[in-house]
Amino acid sequence: TVGALLHVPYASPERDPLFAGDPVAVQGQAHDALRGEAGDQQVAAAERALATAVESAARRVASAERAYADAVRDSERAQRDLNQARADAVERLEDLELAVASAALDEEAAALRVERARRDLQEAQQAGATGLDLQEADLAYRQAQQSLIEIKERNADLAEEQAHASKTGVEGDEAVIAAHERVADA
Repeated sequence: TVGALLHVPYASPERDPLFAGDPVAVQGQAHDALRGEAGDQQVAAAERALATAVESAARRVASAERAYADAVRDSERAQRDLNQARADAVERLEDLELAVASAALDEEAAALRVERARRDLQEAQQAGATGLDLQEADLAYRQAQQSLIEIKERNADLAEEQAHASKTGVEGDEAVIAAHERVADA
């Protein structure tokens, strides 16, 4: 109680002005002092809570700013990747076009080798070649035929690939589609 708080061994009316007055007034002054201390403690606690909240808010703002900067960097990187994917797709289309043109020449050359090998085999047969000479001419003819078959197969695959690439275009390229998805995610 307040009375217990006011009982201090060294306190006396001569030493402490609180003892000189009315006991009810003294008790009120003691209550005010305690309320002042409690109020000071509450203010100090509120100031600490406010400082903590301000620090926390500042950390959240800094974190949000870092996240935003990261998102901007990710978006820019994704856009650069998309542009590179498009350039690569254009390069692949051009390479495919060159490969198809070259493949047509390879097929033409293979057809000529078949004709030359057929003529050489016929000449060997007409000349009465036997044994090893005839076997070599026959082997050369069969190899030329096999080569032509393989080249035609590769050319058919290239033509199919080119038709698909022409149909889908640059934006239909798998790498470009994946890059678009990364841009959307960023």
